[in-house]
Amino acid sequence: MGIRNITVSDISGNEIEDGAVVELIVRSHPKLDAPKRLDVAEDEIAGLKSAVNVVTVELKRGGITETVSLTLADFEKIVPKKALDNGAPTRGRRPGTRLNKAS
Repeated sequence: MGIRNITVSDISGNEIEDGAVVELIVRSHPKLDAPKRLDVAEDEIAGLKSAVNVVTVELKRGGITETVSLTLADFEKIVPKKALDNGAPTRGRRPGTRLNKAS
């Protein structure tokens, strides 16, 4: 006697062959309050395409971080390219930072 595990698509209810299961994680959705995981078949998500010209930013206020995605056009209305070109990197020290040497 043995045990057989099968995976069924959360979209169609059809059985998915071993090795053909795609785990789809919905991180953000206006009608969800938490991320959700779905087991799906590759052909069921063939129509998913990446959005183009999307900018994702983090806003940090008082210890709280919020992630916001917006179109490139909307972003460029607020943040000029010169500000981006002159922006500090997210890792390491800001350019021009000097360390005080202990005497």
